[in-house]
Amino acid sequence: MRYYYFLCLVVLVSCASSIQKVSTVPPQNEVIEKVGDFFPAFQLGTPVLKIERTLFKEKTVATLALRLPEVTIRYTLDGSEPTQSSQPYGSPITLTKSGQLKAKAFHANYQSSETVAATFRNISDALLVESVAIDVPPHQNYTGSGDQTLIDQIKGERNFRTPRWMGFQKTVTATLKLSQAKTANQLTVSTLSDTDSWIFPPASIAIYAVNESGKEQLLAEKSIETPTKDSSPMLQFHTLRFTPQTLSVVKVVVKNYAEIPEWHAGKGTPSWLFLDEMLVENR
Repeated sequence: MRYYYFLCLVVLVSCASSIQKVSTVPPQNEVIEKVGDFFPAFQLGTPVLKIERTLFKEKTVATLALRLPEVTIRYTLDGSEPTQSSQPYGSPITLTKSGQLKAKAFHANYQSSETVAATFRNISDALLVESVAIDVPPHQNYTGSGDQTLIDQIKGERNFRTPRWMGFQKTVTATLKLSQAKTANQLTVSTLSDTDSWIFPPASIAIYAVNESGKEQLLAEKSIETPTKDSSPMLQFHTLRFTPQTLSVVKVVVKNYAEIPEWHAGKGTPSWLFLDEMLVENR
């Protein structure tokens, strides 16, 4: 019996010792300086960014929003990463020049948000295109608003299922006829990259001047970098610059990737190419 009482006493002492060891309640005189001392800090949601018109001739307006108390949204217009010393957002931003807006949310007790970004372009120097003809039809599910989709000067959003986008699985050749002969020195082609949806940027883009007899002259050609496995969906502008030329008709060849890369779930199958705008400019 004495041995039994002795064992009970040993168990009670052991339990009391264990309870003291696992206690995580801080002393009353200890100050918790931040949420992350005892609980994981929550990350803020990404601000909602809206731009009135991504392509504009005089000005456009951008707005930012995140409905949480005591949150400060900070932004930059030069493509640099926002920090806690960047410009704070307080009212709609009027944009008059081409650039890239990046924004991020900050709060004293939470992790800063992911960065939201959008590229915008002043197209006041874009030449008026009278007509466009493409050599292959778009896929029946992604016909946009017809061939005019490529020259209506309206940028599509990330949702590729709208009439702002044309989707292809082949290389596309577009012939653009200007309203009148004008001097130009660059071409910009607008595309979408969203590898989760099997949409890749073009492999390359080339622009040719076409004279009255139909003879073609290569003005510029550009290879486009292949996105990686971790690339985020993005709207892209690909610009080709060339020696100033007086142009009336140009041919633009946008080459699709032949096959999706090995790292992708769709490897070996044709990738999607989504186009929404072609701009001939004089800058």
